[in-house]
Amino acid sequence: MKKYDRRGFSSIGQLIETRQAELGITDQQITDALGYHQVNVIGLIKTGVMRMPAEKVVELAFVLDLDEGELLHIILGESLPALLRVIERVMGPIVMSPGEIKLIQAVRKNAKGRDVVPITFDRDSVVALVVA
Repeated sequence: MKKYDRRGFSSIGQLIETRQAELGITDQQITDALGYHQVNVIGLIKTGVMRMPAEKVVELAFVLDLDEGELLHIILGESLPALLRVIERVMGPIVMSPGEIKLIQAVRKNAKGRDVVPITFDRDSVVALVVA
C-alpha cells in the first residue's frame, strides 16, 4: 500500500492518473472496481467534471493500492475543504500513522466495548490507558 504526500497532487484526477501509470491499470479496471457501468465516469472524475464520490474511497484505495485514510483526506480536501477542517478540528487528524492505528486497534480489542480512560502525565502525554 502506497502512501502519498497529498500536497504533491493538484487533484484526485492527477493522483488516479499517476497510480494508473505506475500500476498499468485501465479506466475499465477502475470502473469495475468502483461498481460503475460506464467507463466515461472515470474520465469525468479525472478531468474534474465530476467529483469523486467519498463513498467509493475504500474501493478506489483498493484498486489503486493506496492508504484509505490518505485518499479520503485528498478527496475531502478537494471537494469539501471546510468540512475536512471541521472534522479535523473536532476529531483530530483523519490520517493516522501505522503505529497509531496499531495502538488503537489493540486498545479496542482488549477493551471489548468498555470505556478506555487515559491517564496523563501532562496535557499532551499519555502515560497509561486503563480499561474501565
